[in-house]
Amino acid sequence: METKVNFKSPIKDPNNFVSSEVLKQIIPKDRKLNSFLLFSGEIEFPLYADGYDICLNTNKYVIYEFWHCARNDSNNIANQALGIHKRTHPQSIYHYQDQWPTYRDPYLRSALFYLLNRYSPTGTISHGEVRRDNFSLLSVETLKRFDYFCKDLELHYHKDEYFLDGLNKVDKSDVVLLPIGKYSYNLIGKHTYKGYETYHIDHGAIKQKLNELGNDFVLIYKNHPRLLEEFRNFNHLFVNKFGKITNRVNLADDVIITNMSI
Repeated sequence: METKVNFKSPIKDPNNFVSSEVLKQIIPKDRKLNSFLLFSGEIEFPLYADGYDICLNTNKYVIYEFWHCARNDSNNIANQALGIHKRTHPQSIYHYQDQWPTYRDPYLRSALFYLLNRYSPTGTISHGEVRRDNFSLLSVETLKRFDYFCKDLELHYHKDEYFLDGLNKVDKSDVVLLPIGKYSYNLIGKHTYKGYETYHIDHGAIKQKLNELGNDFVLIYKNHPRLLEEFRNFNHLFVNKFGKITNRVNLADDVIITNMSI
């Protein structure tokens, strides 16, 4: 019989995080985790599989809906995705990118969410390059088994316009987990929304909010030269592409930033 240890995300993450195992060295297992910015679960699912009490939060309804449907009946999503894939012309994929949230059936929307993610070389959905031949029939097997592993997975949808507002509902004893990903400069007046599933990130606002809350927190970024200065008052861990801690900043793939002891 399979165990949760085999459990992994059925979708790609544009950030390709590598630090989930290192997080287990930082965060005690008896701490409740509240993770925001949910997308692929690439960071969160290994913690869930290892027995952590973790709640996955998002203010993007399309992301919540996909995981809600996958938790309830992932086979339904997989079968619909296979049916769509068989009859999809390469050019119609771009139509799906624009229109997929408008379909009435939530499982059909979830199937298109999944397919667009797999068609993308990087895992984006509503924007970016897509190619039908990026899809592998083997990859759908992970999706089919998903609901077997996660019937008790805790998901929360927050209707707030900005994801940070959801942090107000977190208990003071909980650890806040934010898999932020790529660091990009916040240009005044310039929003970087790229799709129905894309989060708007303001690094300064995140830092201010965490300081106000006072919770223990863990941030996961992709390596960027600005990070050490931006978050100079907190602890840093550098994780190389193999998921191992390194002392060499230039070899870091992920950078973990935390106010917890390391």
